[in-house]
Amino acid sequence: TDSAQLTVLDATTIAGQQLKPGNYKLEVQPDQTQMKIVDTNTSKMVAEVPVHWIHVDKAPSSNQVILDHNNVTEVEFTGKTQAVRVG
Repeated sequence: TDSAQLTVLDATTIAGQQLKPGNYKLEVQPDQTQMKIVDTNTSKMVAEVPVHWIHVDKAPSSNQVILDHNNVTEVEFTGKTQAVRVG
């Protein structure tokens, strides 16, 4: 499972799902098309959103959650050239 942490300070959207301020874990299985969003305080899944895998030219040295105007658009994983685009 590939995963990344996301701390939300202001209302944030991921594939149309509203995330309240808090800490979340974004999890996706290799070759799967759904990403789970888990509230790390309660360990409960709060949403499951569609994703598709893309290639990135350079593997990041740490997980990267990319936002556009408080909307999560992409998640890149440490040391991997495969990332997921949301939606």
